[in-house]
Amino acid sequence: MGRRKIFLIRLDNSSLKRIYHPRHMYPPLTLKYIQALLNKKKKYEVRFFDYWVSKLSLSKFAEGIFKLSPDIVIIYVDPYNFHSVVKFISLITQKKKPIIIGIGPDITFRPELYIEDTPLFDIIIPGEPEIEILSIIEKLNGNISMFKALKDIYRRRVNLINIVFDLDNLPFPNFTLKELKSYTFIYPVRMNRRLICGYVITSRGCPYSCTFCSPGIRKSYSKVLRLRSTSNIVDEIQFLMKKGVNFISFEDDNFVADFDHVVSICEEIKRRRINIKWSAQVRVDEVNYKLLKLMRDSGCSLLQFGIESASKRILRMLNKTTEAEKWIERSKEIFYHAKKLGITTCALFMIGNPTETRQEAVETIKLAKCLNSDLVKVHFFILYPGSTIYEKCRIEYKKLQLQDDVHHYSKPIINLSNMSVEELLQVRKKFYRNVYLQLDYILKHIFKYGIFYIFNIKVFFILLKGLLRILQDSEK
Repeated sequence: MGRRKIFLIRLDNSSLKRIYHPRHMYPPLTLKYIQALLNKKKKYEVRFFDYWVSKLSLSKFAEGIFKLSPDIVIIYVDPYNFHSVVKFISLITQKKKPIIIGIGPDITFRPELYIEDTPLFDIIIPGEPEIEILSIIEKLNGNISMFKALKDIYRRRVNLINIVFDLDNLPFPNFTLKELKSYTFIYPVRMNRRLICGYVITSRGCPYSCTFCSPGIRKSYSKVLRLRSTSNIVDEIQFLMKKGVNFISFEDDNFVADFDHVVSICEEIKRRRINIKWSAQVRVDEVNYKLLKLMRDSGCSLLQFGIESASKRILRMLNKTTEAEKWIERSKEIFYHAKKLGITTCALFMIGNPTETRQEAVETIKLAKCLNSDLVKVHFFILYPGSTIYEKCRIEYKKLQLQDDVHHYSKPIINLSNMSVEELLQVRKKFYRNVYLQLDYILKHIFKYGIFYIFNIKVFFILLKGLLRILQDSEK
């Protein structure tokens, strides 16, 4: 008997592939951690497939998987993939049915869709599944009676969210250079060569309580912050650099959730004299000038800040900060410091918030111009499973949440604001037009990032095409 074939798969909704707004195409680190754990056993044939970066139709993608006859299929499910999952599983189980295990954020927060209402999976594992998956596969080992017992056990445990506490116990995700190149990093930075990005997560858990945010779209679960050791993180950076990586995207939900931890990482990068550029997502109330300077000196080239809104009322309603009165001034201060230090900034805003008025959205546009950020991204408010606001609305909007195109870049299906959907689309157009179509912005942007675009022409066309489509209001 040969080695058991275990396939790790991330699906994407086919309709979302047609979104014109540029998307950050990061790899599914959870699946890559599982792959690394299983490969250590050397007794499985482990293969990884990511439909996010596939150019095939879902039917052709599933047909290819079916022909390879996997024994176990592990599928990572996002909040907007329900119909893709249903179709994919029906296609790969036409004759021989493999054991199908479900993991991911939507599995965690809406298990009834996958194992009760429509029993798509044999086993589902809520939360962070890496260690639990390894345990299950070791127990299965072709034992039919054990398989039936495990199915019964995990059906009773659908509300038990698994958490990995010792993150250093997870082996480094092992990417090939071809895999790394398939995930295009869409943000321009000051670099005069082809950017090859490696993706690293230094912590899990988020201590904040934003009512709009959901672990369904975050990279980890739990409010309990768990940190990898500094040496383990920097070892992984060097591991990736040996594969050809010249840029690191830290994928933490909040990179500076622990101030001292970030200081330690920056100092270790400097101590080892590692020449690497990197980016992260942080909050304006997590950083100060001194930390920004240390981050810059250790290679920080880009920071994304979730500003969300200029309305104190909206900020309070979203529970973004306990000091809404200071949030705007703090944002202006931090963006000024980052610009002075030469760090590229990306300001993240959200429109269509519950009860938000057009005037409040217009004030947010004014703030975007005032911040003078290098980049601006605008999300629509979405009811994602796992968020506080979703839980309040889940009975009323349960059926609507199964629509295929629920995504913060898609035309909103559920609108809780005091604007029409068409007004929201127009506000987003105005956002981008008022920032990106100003002559002084265009000239400064070309001066800063022209060389980057020469070496990374694909990024230029992704961003330009997306902007033009949005401004033409042709997005469906």
